[in-house]
Amino acid sequence: MKKTLILGILLQGSILAYSQVGINTTNPQATLHIDGGKDNPLKDKPTNLQQSNDVVVTANGNLGIGTIYPNADAALDIASVNKGVKFPSISLQSSDSPAPLKEHVAGMVIYNTAKVGDLTPGLYINNGTEWVQLMTLASSKKQIKEAKAQAEVAALAAGSVPVGGVLYYATNVLPDGYLECDGSAVSRTTYADLFAVLGTRYGIGNGSTTFNLPDLRGEFIRGYDNSRGVDTGRVIGTWQKGSFIAGGAGPNMDSVIPFVVASTGTLMPTLVNGLGWDLLYNDVYTANYPNTVKANNGNSDNSTNTQLINVSDNGSDYAYGVSRPRNVAMMPIIKY
Repeated sequence: MKKTLILGILLQGSILAYSQVGINTTNPQATLHIDGGKDNPLKDKPTNLQQSNDVVVTANGNLGIGTIYPNADAALDIASVNKGVKFPSISLQSSDSPAPLKEHVAGMVIYNTAKVGDLTPGLYINNGTEWVQLMTLASSKKQIKEAKAQAEVAALAAGSVPVGGVLYYATNVLPDGYLECDGSAVSRTTYADLFAVLGTRYGIGNGSTTFNLPDLRGEFIRGYDNSRGVDTGRVIGTWQKGSFIAGGAGPNMDSVIPFVVASTGTLMPTLVNGLGWDLLYNDVYTANYPNTVKANNGNSDNSTNTQLINVSDNGSDYAYGVSRPRNVAMMPIIKY
């Protein structure tokens, strides 16, 4: 009889050692399960709503509040759809003092209520040597506002500039989503959307895997005539050479722009450079600017002149150059 009693006690102790304990529930789902609302079913799993007032401790020591399935990697897992977490409210004395705590403990989080020195109310975490504020209400609002503004700008830029759109950029650092219009050959695969728009209009690249970008370095852009009749014979993307204007000094200047010539019959470089003209020094300029006009005695013809100065029979001196408007150099870029 005595042996039977001892065996029964041992068996009961063994069962208790490995059993689940339920408080306010006869259907515990963890090593320790507290049903705060006393609303769990007698069998089966409680619903999410029923779990919302439960607390469990698993066999691995995970604590779940509002859930009977705490994350295995979380020492504490809190689930709620209408409640938050309130940290202890403590009045700190300074950022480098642990008080009113006894010592600095890395990872300790509190809500500071004091406004003293460099401290303001807010959440603070201890890094082992001092308190560091996680985020103030003002800074969080500012960050949210800045992030929203950046997102709006990015969305606007992405939506307002179509692929193949050309812009002028105020620095030589490319923004995201753009390439420099430098005539380079780029991948037809990497920039497939841009290739679908441009094709090989600006160059075939290597003929198979690349294509060329427009080369707008040092160029002015002219509107496509599109049958208006002002700039006939042009198609999109074609290059056009410049045209010369003539200048001179003499008695017959009705069809030219006068400028001063030295008594020796040579052009005054300082004055002409001040006008901002590209002067016709040699055949290279003639090749780039084919519509050169030769002025002679106030009359013009279409002959090509490769001289810087033309001295006519009556002593009238003329020179030829290209005029440009005042300008600022910026980097042309294209959306891809």
